[in-house]
Amino acid sequence: MGSPFYTAEHEAYREVVRRFVEKEIEPYAHEWDEAGGFPRVLYEKAAEIGLLGLGFPEEYGGTEVDNFMWIVAVQELARAGAGGVSASLKSNSIGAPPIARAASPEFKARVLPEILSGRKISALAITEPSGGSDVAN
Repeated sequence: MGSPFYTAEHEAYREVVRRFVEKEIEPYAHEWDEAGGFPRVLYEKAAEIGLLGLGFPEEYGGTEVDNFMWIVAVQELARAGAGGVSASLKSNSIGAPPIARAASPEFKARVLPEILSGRKISALAITEPSGGSDVAN
């Protein structure tokens, strides 16, 4: 890659995600786009390669990584040309961090393994600040 910031570990994971995209997403991207959705099992397949657990504590099924590992994963997902699938697979990156940071240990133990394994999906629902839910507060 030629960058001083990417290690052999980054490049190895790049290959894992690339193979996943080539096998599990690219062949079906057009079909899923036309259908307006993709099979739920794709979350579990993404979890199997560690995609859903990037940046989360190991004790809950995650893998603590640097920001460059995130970049590698997002770059490879983008190769499929299926933005909706890519965004959906990474929806836990907005819904699960507040749980990982602020929830009780019991709640984390109950919820995070389900999300990071792909069995459950997390999200964050908000409205406009003037509508009563200012997420900045």
